[in-house]
Amino acid sequence: MSGEHSALRDPRNWPAMLNPLRPSWGEPYRAISARMLAAIDEAFNSVTDGDVVLVSHQLPIWMVHRSLAGERLAHDPRGRRCALSSITTLSWRGEGLVEISYANPAAALQAGATDVGAV
Repeated sequence: MSGEHSALRDPRNWPAMLNPLRPSWGEPYRAISARMLAAIDEAFNSVTDGDVVLVSHQLPIWMVHRSLAGERLAHDPRGRRCALSSITTLSWRGEGLVEISYANPAAALQAGATDVGAV
């Protein structure tokens, strides 16, 4: 979304970005959040003890983060805190799911890297 080869600089992408509050490029934010929270709940209930690891893309993880933080789901994608190989840790506390940590173990590798987008 930023940089020399930004999707925003290509006019062919503009029709898909007419209303950032209602994504025209796919699944609505609320549906993403609901789907992810249901998957997390199902994964949690699938084990009696231990940890569960789920792997997802940036947007679905960010929708869970914003949902749990009570933030609006519509957002500027350039401000997402969700790096390549980052780890967002959730836990059940009381009656609800909470985010307890975020880590970016590959930060040192990314510091000198150039992001050329999806390949």
